[in-house]
Amino acid sequence: MDRKAQDTWEATTRSERDELLDRARRIEHPLFWQRFRQLVAGAEQLQQMSRKAPWVAHWFTDQPDGVLRTHLGTAWMQTRLGRYEHTIAPYVFGTATALLIVAGVLIMGLTGGDQFRYLSTFTRTLGSLWGVGLLLFWADFAITLYLARQERLRLHRHELLKRGLALVFPPLRIGSRHIMDIRRIWLPFWGWCEANEPLLDRLRKAFGIPMIVIAMLIIPVLIVEWKFMEDAQQRFPAVDWNFLLEMVQASIWIAFTFEFLVMFSASDEKVDYCKRNWIDLLIIFLPLVSFIRTFRLAQVARVKYLARTWKLRGVVTKARQGFIVADFFRRLLTAQPHNRAKTLRKKLRDNRREREALERELMELAEHTYEAEKKRKK
Repeated sequence: MDRKAQDTWEATTRSERDELLDRARRIEHPLFWQRFRQLVAGAEQLQQMSRKAPWVAHWFTDQPDGVLRTHLGTAWMQTRLGRYEHTIAPYVFGTATALLIVAGVLIMGLTGGDQFRYLSTFTRTLGSLWGVGLLLFWADFAITLYLARQERLRLHRHELLKRGLALVFPPLRIGSRHIMDIRRIWLPFWGWCEANEPLLDRLRKAFGIPMIVIAMLIIPVLIVEWKFMEDAQQRFPAVDWNFLLEMVQASIWIAFTFEFLVMFSASDEKVDYCKRNWIDLLIIFLPLVSFIRTFRLAQVARVKYLARTWKLRGVVTKARQGFIVADFFRRLLTAQPHNRAKTLRKKLRDNRREREALERELMELAEHTYEAEKKRKK
């Protein structure tokens, strides 16, 4: 048994252990005794192996983090870079969010064909805002590197890479981690938080109902486009319905992108998060593909290619709308208690089987490692 486990065991008094045993004896549920039997069998095997190789106990030591920690200070406040990070974090989040809104309007509007002329009156203003935002993030990146070099501080390479990518697309700075303490993430109202599972759970609950409502907005958009567009244009000729519907879809895209960036930044298992939310990724990236292709072909200015572009744009738009509808029903069904319970039960069974398999494999690996060390010592 390692030192940490030994200290924990010594801190647990005999009376507390006796109390736990008495409480266990009063439980008559068969599921408890089934799990208790498995736990005892695994503990006996671990204890037997730990007597031969004390380091094995550390492999099986669980360190669950079930506490939501917000409004945290930072251990780097004594450095200039730490104080700069702490001060600039709210402004970075706000600026990145504002630029996400600008990006949503530009991407959804400029790929809208007829709406391009309507947007041309303030496209230059939006482009100027985007340019100013880029300059601000370039300046922030330069200041960060300068302070780190002056104080000879080591920066986390993953966060540094993300900030480098944000020099091209600034909204990536939404939900930035601390450049020196990667476990800290800044979020509105909560300040610096510890990025762990409780934070992800709280964010899922916070985004749950609002995202269902936002995804539901695609339904009236589709109804108006497919059924009532001509009637609406005749009754309200002063309203640019194409532009209005395009901006509603832009709002949906902005909301989906904002949620994804925050959740992606707060998650430690980023690849798994992308796999679980592949529909959201398609909703986010389809307009980008359409925008890039439209922008490139608009520069070429060939009519036949532009015609193909608008056809592609129509296909991409319908695909995006279809994915939003699918995501809406997925979120709605997931929010239902019965369906949620069914999903959680399946996930619990899968996780339990996976945990048991991993523990067996880890024990076999420990046995193999012990035998290899024993032979090497001989």
